[in-house]
Amino acid sequence: MSAVSTRRRLASIAAGLALVIGLGAAAVAVAPTQSAWTDATYTSAVVTSGEWSAPVAADTCRAWNQNGREVACTVSRVWFTTWSESSTRRAREYHVDFSAPSGKTITFSVNLQSATTTSAPETPTWSWTNAGVASSGQFTPAAGWNCSSLPSVSGQAHDWQTSIYFHVYENRTMYPTMCR
Repeated sequence: MSAVSTRRRLASIAAGLALVIGLGAAAVAVAPTQSAWTDATYTSAVVTSGEWSAPVAADTCRAWNQNGREVACTVSRVWFTTWSESSTRRAREYHVDFSAPSGKTITFSVNLQSATTTSAPETPTWSWTNAGVASSGQFTPAAGWNCSSLPSVSGQAHDWQTSIYFHVYENRTMYPTMCR
C-alpha cells in the first residue's frame, strides 16, 4: 500500500467520523417545535334542564306628526310597578315613555325584560310562560304580535300620547287580555 492511498483511506475514515459526530451533535441540539396554529375542535352536549334567555333587543319607536311626516322618536324609559291580589294572581303595570316632541302617532317595539322598577323583588320569580297584556292597554298591538311574543311588545300608542301604560298579568287565563 502506498502512502498516498493510506492517507486517502485515513482521510475518508476521518471525514466519516466527523460526519457521524456532527449529525449526533445536531440531533442533540435541536429543540422540539410547536405549530403556530391550533386545529379546530368541535363539541356538543344535550341540554337537560335550565332556562334560556333570548337576547334583549333595543327598544325602538317611530313617530309621525299631524301632517304625516316622520319625526324623531326615542324610547326614553320603560319601567313597571308590581301588585297582586294573591300569589297566583300577580300583575305588573308597565309604563313606556317616548321622546317625540311633535309626534301624533307613535309605533314602538320594546322588550319588557329591560324595564326598571322600584318595586320589591318578586317571589317566586315572574314567569312569562302564560302572561298576557290587559285588553285595556293604551296601545293597539302590531299585526302579528300576540302574548306568546312576551316579554317583547310591539304596537301603536293611542294618538298624541308620549307616555303609555298597560297591565301585564302573569296568568292571562284569569283576566281579559288582548292575546290572539
